[in-house]
Amino acid sequence: MGRIRLERLNSLIAETVAELLQKRSKDPRLAPVTISRAEVAPNLQSAKILYGVLGGDKEREEAAKALEKARGFLRSALFEALTIKRVPELRFELDRNTAHAARVSEVLAIIKDSESPAGAAESSPEDSSDSHGSAPPDSNSRGSDDHKSPPKDSSLAEDGGPETQGALP
Repeated sequence: MGRIRLERLNSLIAETVAELLQKRSKDPRLAPVTISRAEVAPNLQSAKILYGVLGGDKEREEAAKALEKARGFLRSALFEALTIKRVPELRFELDRNTAHAARVSEVLAIIKDSESPAGAAESSPEDSSDSHGSAPPDSNSRGSDDHKSPPKDSSLAEDGGPETQGALP
């Protein structure tokens, strides 16, 4: 099978499994599951479905059990939904990137929570404006002005835009 067709099948299987879990699954353990992607083997015999779970270790464990239990249902539903002769065997694997991203988010939330009360107590309104000899930043400025484009009227005249096209020499 060609690479492009295989990529299309990967995408189609991932989307269909995600939709089936969302709309037709009655198992509450599958509610926090998100399908990241599918990787179908070139011979179409097997497909690895990578998933993420919102929550902790207990939710991941329960979701893994529920996905294994739903494997037959999902495969038969894929057979009905897709127009391929043979639906690959499904293997579910926790997407470590999703799990890692969730852990990073948890750590950042903990850091933010621990810094919030201390950060608010350390700075006062007087400290933020005049004590350092500079005014508070303007709400329209976002750092350097290097990225701003010139006004439209001047840019049209300079680059031979509509204002100069009709002019006589």
